[in-house]
Amino acid sequence: MGMSFMGSRCTSDGFNRDAGGWSKFPSLGDMYSSANLSGNPKPDNYSIEKYEAVGDSLVVLVHYPDCKNYEGRKILVFKDVSVKKLLSLRLLDPHFCNSTTHPSPVARFEPTKRGWQYAISFCNCMQ
Repeated sequence: MGMSFMGSRCTSDGFNRDAGGWSKFPSLGDMYSSANLSGNPKPDNYSIEKYEAVGDSLVVLVHYPDCKNYEGRKILVFKDVSVKKLLSLRLLDPHFCNSTTHPSPVARFEPTKRGWQYAISFCNCMQ
């Protein structure tokens, strides 16, 4: 069982326990269906609009056309991921995870000029 910084708990059977009660997480098939009714970003449908390396970190502005909030744009920060590696990825999931098969962002920021500046500052502080 793990706990996120947002205070919700995920059990090994895929249930989320938070202030709102128990809810079942959607399956990967539900999350990435062609209908994508939830507006969640599809990790296989994205374009990289901008990136900047800061030491061993990489700040990236990604556009997910299937995502509804912020017109589908997200600012992601990766640690120890090269530009070459990033550009070679077939899937880019913006959600935090502990995967050994694909990179996970270490931080996300609002996709604005201010968010980009915060991301750069965050990376400089990590040096």
